[in-house]
Amino acid sequence: PFKSIKLKIWQECFIWVIVLILSIFSYTKWNLMNFDKIIYGHTYEFVIKYNQIFQWAYSLFFVILVTCSLYILWLKHKQAENFFKKDILILFWMLLIGLSLGSYFNLFLDYMGNFKYEWFGPVFTVPMNLVVVYLIFSKREE
Repeated sequence: PFKSIKLKIWQECFIWVIVLILSIFSYTKWNLMNFDKIIYGHTYEFVIKYNQIFQWAYSLFFVILVTCSLYILWLKHKQAENFFKKDILILFWMLLIGLSLGSYFNLFLDYMGNFKYEWFGPVFTVPMNLVVVYLIFSKREE
C-alpha cells in the first residue's frame, strides 16, 4: 500500500546490468540453455542442455531477488497499519510457500538431473494468484 524502501541509483543500475547480462546470455549464442529436438520415427521430444555457469548465475540472481523482495514485503508488514497487516502477512506466507516449492521443483531439482516433477512447479502459481485475487476483491471492513 505504500513505498517503504527507495533504492539508490547505483542499486537500480546494478540490478538492470545483471538483468541485461543474463538476457544477453539467454538470447545469444552464449546462451543459458540449448533446446534440441530429437526425432524418433514420427514422434519427437525436446532436450534441454544447460550451460552450468549461466544456470548458477541465473539461480543465484533469482534467489537473491526473491529474498530481497520477501524482505521488503516483511518490512511493509511491520510498518503497515492494522488494516493492511493481515493481508500483507497472508500474501507474504503464500509467496514464501509458492516461491520455495516452485523453485524447488523447477530450479533445484534440475541441478540434480531430475526432470520428472518439473511440471509440478507452475502448480504453485495458482494458490499465489488466488490469494492476490482474494486480497484485491475481498470486501473491506472499515
